[in-house]
Amino acid sequence: MIPKAWIEQDFILIGFSRGAFILLILAILLYTLLWYKLGEWKASGALKRFWWRWFWWVERWR
Repeated sequence: MIPKAWIEQDFILIGFSRGAFILLILAILLYTLLWYKLGEWKASGALKRFWWRWFWWVERWR
């Protein structure tokens, strides 16, 4: 059996490697940060300005 590197070692009873676990945690943090920043952007009014600057045609054809 070929020994695995630290990042490739499996977690007991979970079924995926440490590298996959680290990527999962990073993905969750980035997803949370995305929604936080989107909320900040909406609260500041920047989202509304962006919407009317680039997507005015959506409301026009409704």
